[in-house]
Amino acid sequence: MYQSCVINFYVLKDLFLEYTGATHRSTISRSSFVVEAKQNAKQRERLSETHRVYNKARKSAVATRIKKVFKAISDFNGKLESEEALKPVEKLISEAYQEIDKAVQRGVLHINTGARRKSRLAVAKKKLLITSGLYSGSA
Repeated sequence: MYQSCVINFYVLKDLFLEYTGATHRSTISRSSFVVEAKQNAKQRERLSETHRVYNKARKSAVATRIKKVFKAISDFNGKLESEEALKPVEKLISEAYQEIDKAVQRGVLHINTGARRKSRLAVAKKKLLITSGLYSGSA
């Protein structure tokens, strides 16, 4: 991220004078200074890469669980005989909820993003029950 760099004031002054069109060149000493790379910046870069890999794995796990639920629901094609046949889907939904909650707890997903994804799973399950005629909308 930060590199060791040497800045030569003489070169900078020449560039400035060329840019401004000035003709006067005063004599200055050739001095330079070195800016060393910050150790904590290097460490932060290493940590960021480690966290990026962990976060990517956690997001991937969430996406995989959600896809499994949607695939299981779409396999029924709205032809659900009883609520007992929905038990495997409910198990998948529970696993997806756990994975989403873990991602939110660890800060990988925003709390509202987690809530939205859980809501979409619940809505998909409810639509399946409605199309199968097993859901009564009495509240």
